[in-house]
Amino acid sequence: KGLTSLDLSNFDTSNVTDMLAMFYNSSNLTSLDISSFNTSKVTNMTAMFSDVKSLTTLDLSHFNTSNVTSFGSLVANCDGLKSLNLSNWDFTKSNSQNLLSVLSGGSFSSLKTLNMSNVKFGSSMESAFSSLSSVENIILDNVDTSNVTNMASMFYLTNNVSSLDLSSFDTSNVTNMSRMFNGTSKLQSLDLSSFDTSSVTNMGGMFLNTGATTGYARTQADADKFNASDAKPSTLAFTVKQ
Repeated sequence: KGLTSLDLSNFDTSNVTDMLAMFYNSSNLTSLDISSFNTSKVTNMTAMFSDVKSLTTLDLSHFNTSNVTSFGSLVANCDGLKSLNLSNWDFTKSNSQNLLSVLSGGSFSSLKTLNMSNVKFGSSMESAFSSLSSVENIILDNVDTSNVTNMASMFYLTNNVSSLDLSSFDTSNVTNMSRMFNGTSKLQSLDLSSFDTSSVTNMGGMFLNTGATTGYARTQADADKFNASDAKPSTLAFTVKQ
């Protein structure tokens, strides 16, 4: 608990399969350089950084997560964390233990930036960024969502995010977008021109309580679906992006 730093540069983790609670409750750590970690064989990262309350930045972009099946509460209660980098992560084997499991189980009262660029997602992104009320910037460049079928409540109550770049989203297999942007009160516009909604059967409350007043769609059929969705604010209208 009293440690403020750790030198892990000589750690050989190439055969490690379980990193359960590895840094749990190391609450005084102010810096953590784990750039040398080889996580290619790791299957369990549950609570790995839980309650590491003094860290302000955590860059895990070099982690190979292709074999991880459990991420539960990975960074729960990291109250001092301002920036979290999970770019290049692979959630395709984690199934229901997806991004929600990484961010669940505790508060993120200081988190401002979440980098998810080049991430591969599994079948569900339900509630993935739900209730991250302090976050102002979610980076979603070049993500792979081709396996996703469920995006319900994905950005629910991310009410400090003012813009979202969703241009790399592949939604061709998504069936559920209910409450996806519910409570995104600071959004001014929603460019969903990359969204293919041909498989979507549920858009209930998709835009409920969003602040967006301008919306863009891929085709007229997509625009019509968005505009007809239940509880869409009358101030928000979707048109085909030219």
